[in-house]
Amino acid sequence: MYSDIIIFRRIQPSSAGSEYLISCGYKVFSVKTRFKWLYLFLRVFHKFKPYSAFLAKLFWKIDVKLLSKATMIIVFDAGIDYYFCSFIQRYFSNKKLILNYWNKIDTVKEREINHYKPFWDIFSFDINDCRKYQLKYNKMFISMPNNFSDLIKLKIQQDVFFVGKNKGRADKIMKIKYEFDKLGITYKIICTGADKYSNQGIQTKRIPYNEVLIENMKSRAILDINYNDMYGQTLREIESLSLNRKLITDNIFVKERDYYNPDNVYIIDYSRPDFLEGIKDFLEKPCVPIDENILKSYSVESWIQRFTEQNK
Repeated sequence: MYSDIIIFRRIQPSSAGSEYLISCGYKVFSVKTRFKWLYLFLRVFHKFKPYSAFLAKLFWKIDVKLLSKATMIIVFDAGIDYYFCSFIQRYFSNKKLILNYWNKIDTVKEREINHYKPFWDIFSFDINDCRKYQLKYNKMFISMPNNFSDLIKLKIQQDVFFVGKNKGRADKIMKIKYEFDKLGITYKIICTGADKYSNQGIQTKRIPYNEVLIENMKSRAILDINYNDMYGQTLREIESLSLNRKLITDNIFVKERDYYNPDNVYIIDYSRPDFLEGIKDFLEKPCVPIDENILKSYSVESWIQRFTEQNK
């Protein structure tokens, strides 16, 4: 059904969202230069455009015949590789080419955008980045795990679960953890790159994404801590929607989401001395169902449709 749409991501197809895209009928591939010497070769000889079906297969394991049958090629920002994208835009300029940013845009990505704009439709999940860099907006999609029927059978074992990289958030996370301890709120916190806190009740070792989903389902709420003043939705927000779990976040922009409900989302306000006031009552209340039309707008089909509706 969707054989004419091909999606590229740097990360493996078993990562967040990819398995669901595959289950929906999309072709999803990982893009990564296979050997360091190949990447060096590309850097040296790139100006000569050393691309062919053979080299594409050698560099990225790409089947050029498969690409030639596509009508739309989507590359996620985590999979953007200068040489790969240059190859795509040189040989497949007759296709609808889309770069899809699911992360905040930094200085490096800003240079990427300026380079790719003449050849690609560029989208971002973050409205502020869309305004700043004149990009098109497309919100994230909900990806239902393949083993959802098994996940819903899991019993609640903790109040709150957090998983994520440090990214300067460790001190905030520890501040919240200490408040949880005072209030008797149970939790599991995994913060990679926060080794200095490893002996203070948190884990610092990364876990596979399927285990993240299991921990989410074993929790009443998912904790999401903002960084870089991000406006756009996060993976944790989307997980709370797809898994029907409450969300605890310090991102004040969540109030502007179409699915926001104070019974489902608790916003941390650090300006208050008691910044977790009322959180125990919040955790004890059941989730309020989200309107079906809102949930439908987060489907993969709606996500793809928004790409096709917004032309250059």
